[in-house]
Amino acid sequence: MNRHLALAALLSAAFLSVVGTASATDQLLPGRVGVIRPLGFAKFVSVSPSSSMPFDPPDVGDDPTVLGGSLRIFDTGSAGGDHTYGLPAANWDPGSHPGEFRYRRTVFSDPVRVVQVKGRVVKAIVQRQGPNWTPPFSGEMAVVLTVGNASRFCASFGGATVANSPTRLKRRIAPPPASCASTSGAFLEEPNGGLLD
Repeated sequence: MNRHLALAALLSAAFLSVVGTASATDQLLPGRVGVIRPLGFAKFVSVSPSSSMPFDPPDVGDDPTVLGGSLRIFDTGSAGGDHTYGLPAANWDPGSHPGEFRYRRTVFSDPVRVVQVKGRVVKAIVQRQGPNWTPPFSGEMAVVLTVGNASRFCASFGGATVANSPTRLKRRIAPPPASCASTSGAFLEEPNGGLLD
């Protein structure tokens, strides 16, 4: 009997190592489109591949209308830039269904025009008054949207490159990343703490 329990534990550990170590509060998103332009413009859209499989909502304790959030967009190769935008609680509104939220800027100086977390769609638009970008990107366009204190929505635009020049980066149809960015800034951490190439 003990051998069966040991085997079951071993198989369970092996399964967890294969599927990765994404936190229960991390959503690893497929990327529909990601765009960067100099002078501060950035946009990303993620859409669930099936209407019957919406993205999980933020954790109940991560209400952005109370706690706010942040949006980080960066070049995993570091050449194109790395910017984090604050998303204050006052600019968030609840959506029409539980777990849905929308962020809208209230002053023109706010570089983030809109953020949406709604069912099958997670998206954000940063307008030109944000900090400057310097495409072309040498790596992927990575996105970490934090809602509340801990619920994270993460995408990484490898995918199909439409443009990657000094005037514009545009990538489409990217698979979900292996994991969210770490707090240290490294992207795609392996379970053993090493970095994926």
